[in-house]
Amino acid sequence: MRLKQRILKYFEENPGKFRGLNDLRRDLRLNKKEMSISRAVIRDLVSKGRIKRDPSGKYGIEGQESRTGVISVSPRGFGFVRTGDTELYVPPMKLGGAYNGDTVEIVGEYFRGRPEGRVVRVLSRGFSRITGIAFRGYMVPLDDNLPDNVTLVYPEDCGDIPEDRVVTASIVSYDPLTCRLEKVIGDPDDPAVDDDIVFEMFGLDRPEKELTARELRELKEKETAEFAVREDYSDIITLTIDPPGARDHDDAVSVIRSGDGWELMVHIADVSFYVAEGSDIDKEAFARGFSVYGTDRFRPMLTDTLTAEICSLSPGGKRLALTVAMKVDRDGNVTGSAVSQSVISPDAYFTYEEFQDILDGGRSDLGDTPAQMAACAEALHAERMRRNALDLDVTENRVILNDAKEPVDIVPVKRTASHRIIEEFMIAANESVSRTIENRGDVSIFRIHENPGLQSLEALKDTLVLLGENIKRVDASDLNAILKRTQDKPYSSYLKIELLKSLKQAKYSIKNRGHFGLQSSSYTHFTSPIRRYPDLIIHRILKGRAYEGGELSSMASILSESERNAAAAEARSYEIKALRWLGERPDAVYDGIVIRIDLNSVSVELIDYKVRGRAYFKKIGVNIRSLFPGALVKAKVLFTEPLFGYAEMEITDERNNV
Repeated sequence: MRLKQRILKYFEENPGKFRGLNDLRRDLRLNKKEMSISRAVIRDLVSKGRIKRDPSGKYGIEGQESRTGVISVSPRGFGFVRTGDTELYVPPMKLGGAYNGDTVEIVGEYFRGRPEGRVVRVLSRGFSRITGIAFRGYMVPLDDNLPDNVTLVYPEDCGDIPEDRVVTASIVSYDPLTCRLEKVIGDPDDPAVDDDIVFEMFGLDRPEKELTARELRELKEKETAEFAVREDYSDIITLTIDPPGARDHDDAVSVIRSGDGWELMVHIADVSFYVAEGSDIDKEAFARGFSVYGTDRFRPMLTDTLTAEICSLSPGGKRLALTVAMKVDRDGNVTGSAVSQSVISPDAYFTYEEFQDILDGGRSDLGDTPAQMAACAEALHAERMRRNALDLDVTENRVILNDAKEPVDIVPVKRTASHRIIEEFMIAANESVSRTIENRGDVSIFRIHENPGLQSLEALKDTLVLLGENIKRVDASDLNAILKRTQDKPYSSYLKIELLKSLKQAKYSIKNRGHFGLQSSSYTHFTSPIRRYPDLIIHRILKGRAYEGGELSSMASILSESERNAAAAEARSYEIKALRWLGERPDAVYDGIVIRIDLNSVSVELIDYKVRGRAYFKKIGVNIRSLFPGALVKAKVLFTEPLFGYAEMEITDERNNV
């Protein structure tokens, strides 16, 4: 081993211990010649930051105290542990028996001068059940972050269970990983059970506590009395606008022309009136954190009665709400706002498509309200663009199912002016509420989105260069210009997704660090208390509930994890149906983009369907040397394993319009 490698290894194996040159000579048994050379080696390592020199003249690598965090384990075997605002890489040999989602204690170490972590203790497991396909005596987990095969124990009274069925099993041992059969879900080839499988995988249980007849009667009596003491906006034209198939209606809006600007009122369902803090229903809602929309199934955060009936702001009578009344000038600045406990009476409900028809000149008895809504939203949007908020509209897809729950089509959800109107109004309300609470000095939960690091921006620059964009540098202020310049490119949607991935994840925190994507100095979630628990917390704070910082910080951390779980479940639900649909069309050719090149295959994402697959070199009909991450190609889907998120593809051609 070269002397430089010996010296560096010596320091890496003793982090936190600083040694002098005489210690080095003794411990490494250096001869006179090596000792002379070691001085130059030490100087070189210090200059490159691989080791440090302390005030006493000794050398070493700083040790790190143990930290606690949740580990994410990649299918390729390595992991990352989130501790606070940082992530630490954990190599496969230092996982210490931890699995994906476990809470672990790690210590920082160094390898070749670079920091990495070692799991010293698993504090709590992230899962106690596994969903997979059962064979005789073992199961194959559907979560690719888990081992390929897990020992499966059958209960004595389970009877004759067919092989090759999707099951859920409870873990009886983590070392070795062993499970006991708990529930048979169904045939993996049956699309009717797809969302059942997803909901089992992600632990998405339905509410168990429902309002009793007595509780419902008492709430209605209490509600009737409340109508008489609240700010009454029931005479103002108020509209509820949501996607088709929405199971809840959190918000309604009113817009009145006022001088050169507008008075914008955003009315949000007053869930906190109906759901008592600390009640069984409230505890269940916090445990779930969020409603989840699968392609076929819906898992509400609250009970069905509260979600679809009592709290929803649908037309048909008076409703209790919290109203944010904002004054918006013609330039889109919110010049004043006030929050009140209110009574409203929604006049009409529209889907986005129905309201867009009205904006496009369709018949309506709403007078100039639609036109004023559009003008107000346009001004708000223009103001957000002036402060350089990111314009990251990413096309979403909707899966069309038949009665057998088989996917028969995948169609893009067209974003129209009606979508933009509601989006702008909700952003304005969330900002106004956040500033109101912050100005009061109350402890609160903010929705934060921190600035991207230099490393992320450099990685994005590399992607742009590969796509043929002549980019010398990428700064946060340049991102909108880049998006605008590439909006008509075939890889525009892919680039937006890659940009989102390069940014830090938005999350909940009691520390206001701003929202980079929106370029907002103060932002929270207030507008969806039926389907997001953080919004319910904000409603209670507005009504005077005082939280301790530690209590609220813990809740924010738990809810951030719940949100990630809900989003992952929705993505998996879509992926399974999309792969079923694509797998039935082996002759269809799709636009794709190369994501990664491995030793024997190329990873490709189908641009229009946001589904990834693998093309082995023998199934690539072009010169492999011409491919690179970001290259545009034509691809076929040869076959899929939907439940495992796997697609095998063939690259049939490359596109020369990069």
